[in-house]
Amino acid sequence: MDGIYAGRRRLPPDVRKAQIVRTAADFFAEHGFAGSTRDLAAEIGVTQALLYRYFDTKDALIAAVFEELRDRYDPVNASILQNASMPLVDRIVEFYRVYLERVADPLSIRLYMYSALAGLDFHRTIMPNVEDSALKPVLAALRAEAGLPARRASTALTQTEFDLVAMLHAALVHICTRRFIYRFAMDDARFTAALRSTAACGVAGAMAVLKAAP
Repeated sequence: MDGIYAGRRRLPPDVRKAQIVRTAADFFAEHGFAGSTRDLAAEIGVTQALLYRYFDTKDALIAAVFEELRDRYDPVNASILQNASMPLVDRIVEFYRVYLERVADPLSIRLYMYSALAGLDFHRTIMPNVEDSALKPVLAALRAEAGLPARRASTALTQTEFDLVAMLHAALVHICTRRFIYRFAMDDARFTAALRSTAACGVAGAMAVLKAAP
């Protein structure tokens, strides 16, 4: 076989299991969660029967893939957004550059999309809570820039506040969708430029709405 186990059939069980999980993550990111375990086993270079010795069901394997990725998604330090010595757009660009590097790399963004389409819980159980990790910190920076009083951290976002920051967040994340799902040509410089122009438009619109709100 030409898979990852060719010529290495006596790997310790824990090593082999870890390799199965890593290869399964790449497989599901490319083919979606409807991809068959038979095709996955062939790509790994093992029999389907051997695959099921390590994971009783396909769902168990998917759960192991999600668990393997869990530790990658530490929340970004919101202090980036609090550095008033930088223009607000620059702060948001830097915050999202770090945030998206953690949660929207090629593997993660494709697994995220396929998970949502399959009705799985990747985005709820594995990735950071978006409201706490991104929306509330961004809103706090916007309100400070607009000269509005700070909100209590425990206070839920109003519908207007949520819509404002969720739209900005979605527009910035969509740049990764264009890059890794639609596979538009986009090097790092073009990616950063897209972050900046999108953030500039979103901040201008959000600030106008916040200032005009009663």
